[in-house]
Amino acid sequence: PELSARGGKKLTPISLDQAEDELHAAADTGANLLLFGEDNYPDRLARFEDAPIALTYMGDISLLQKPALAIVGARNASLNACRLTEAYARALGAESYAIISGMARGIDRAAHEGSLATGSIAVLANGIDIAYPKDNTDIYEKLGANGLILSEMRVGTQPASRLFPIRNRIIAS
Repeated sequence: PELSARGGKKLTPISLDQAEDELHAAADTGANLLLFGEDNYPDRLARFEDAPIALTYMGDISLLQKPALAIVGARNASLNACRLTEAYARALGAESYAIISGMARGIDRAAHEGSLATGSIAVLANGIDIAYPKDNTDIYEKLGANGLILSEMRVGTQPASRLFPIRNRIIAS
């Protein structure tokens, strides 16, 4: 509440019933909640004044403890750019880096494909239960099984352009 007040906003806590509903909705999708202050909560993100109080996740939460690099880029990237990105992500993963990206088409997807075997983290600008864009459903499923998917949005939140900058601060942290 203090940080919210400094930003000129009033924080209205959710009710216990709403919190329980969110826990159940996450569990129904096979996801879990990671709360600010818990052991696996990313240290770099915790330093942000607007750090999310909760992250919903699916997959290997221990990836948040690895050194990480973000790779993001054009959605309409050339085939050569995607191949190069995939090769860079694979090489960085082999050096024990987790690769963080936003699961968008193009460069983001190539980064995830290149790092899936060594540690790939997708940060979504929508609810954890929604694979967006739809043509990335296959990589979404692979990330849930062999990587990590994170979102600070409530389950069921549809992607919207205003949510991408919010998501990007997590990728950048």
